[in-house]
Amino acid sequence: MSERFYIELKKSRKKSKNTVNLSNEKYQQILNELLLPKDGKKKSIYDILVVQQIKKLIFPVTADDKILFYVNEDELYEILKTTHESIGHGSRDRMISEHSRKYKNITRCDVEVFLHLCEPCQQKQKGVKKGVVVKPIISPEFNSRCQALEYKRAEKVAFNLIDIFTLIGAPSILQSDNGHEFSNNIVSNLKDMWSELKIVHGKPRHSHSQGSVERANQDIENMLTTWMQTEKTSQWSQGLKFVQLMKNRALHSGIKMSPYEALFGLLPCDDPIHSDKDNSIQDTIQSNNANAIDNRKKAKQNLENQAVKMKTWSDKKLKPAEVGATVRVPVPNVDKGRGDARNILAVVIEVTVDGYYQLGTKEGLLKSLYSRSQFTICQKNLIAIEEVPRENTFALRTIATQQSTGTGQGFIKCTCKTKCQSEKCLCVKNNILSTSKCHASTILCCNK
Repeated sequence: MSERFYIELKKSRKKSKNTVNLSNEKYQQILNELLLPKDGKKKSIYDILVVQQIKKLIFPVTADDKILFYVNEDELYEILKTTHESIGHGSRDRMISEHSRKYKNITRCDVEVFLHLCEPCQQKQKGVKKGVVVKPIISPEFNSRCQALEYKRAEKVAFNLIDIFTLIGAPSILQSDNGHEFSNNIVSNLKDMWSELKIVHGKPRHSHSQGSVERANQDIENMLTTWMQTEKTSQWSQGLKFVQLMKNRALHSGIKMSPYEALFGLLPCDDPIHSDKDNSIQDTIQSNNANAIDNRKKAKQNLENQAVKMKTWSDKKLKPAEVGATVRVPVPNVDKGRGDARNILAVVIEVTVDGYYQLGTKEGLLKSLYSRSQFTICQKNLIAIEEVPRENTFALRTIATQQSTGTGQGFIKCTCKTKCQSEKCLCVKNNILSTSKCHASTILCCNK
């Protein structure tokens, strides 16, 4: 990969006309020139720092005492590789953020060339994203919203949550998907210990409604995958703590800083921290606390700004639906029969303050509120609001079954290993014939 990187980098730099890269010869030439006596007339953009008796080119130190190194071509690849692995094969913006703290002349072009050649990153790429945001989630303060673990046993989830809550306190909102294991009494009993804790679940069979949870889970999964490939191990649990640090120290596009900086007000311990040695420990703590408070305010403001942009883009792509408009609501495959229509028709009854829609059908009101991305507006109004019986409220599956021309959701099949002759056979019990979906054709079925 190193050889391919430098070949592609050379091609890319010709197109971009990059002038900040330093070949090995040019790097050494600048070092030699800086060692000569200075005439005091021309101000240089380079300076020298000796690290373990090795001379390094740096950008002249400014008032904030931040040291930025210049990189020559020989060491560029290893620096990119080390940084990329340290943040869990993070994205371009995360790498640029990491480099901006230590290096002066690593460009966006350099990072993009490296990422295009990273096989694990290419393997985890998704297709074109078609979804839109409906209601961006903003976490105004630390610990205001947490996301449950993706274990399948409620006891294990509750155990880990208690471990976290007793360390940093319980969040205001605990958000999870709609799995029954996360609705279990063991998890729900956490609310008895923390009465202000609110547990929020997504819509059934609609992962878009818990997009932030799914996105975070996917990010962690990708980091674990690349960590396992780098370490050449199949023991994913061993990498959880390392991935946790990678996630917390990497740039978050919403808050414009790493979660670690937003919480503690300083960089992780593996980054160089330049501070005045004369300052007392108490002064350092007070300074870090002040930075943390300031960073959290900035993080909240950045999230709000991002939310406004996302909502504006969403509204532009999906025009709001007016009350009385007829809409098509897609029915998940598991909630309809094979011969049934893909959608049900509904009418917009009401639009809430939060931008959600109350929909109704000729059978009654739909139980859940819907976001604009969950339905399509019909060109013509086919159902009048007056046709909706307001006293009836049903789930989408129930409405789909009532409108079905067949049996509705799913189909009945048996799993008999005999000849389907007794009432134990599900098909015989429901007075229907067995099909090829019930069992292998080799069985001599008596209910065909």
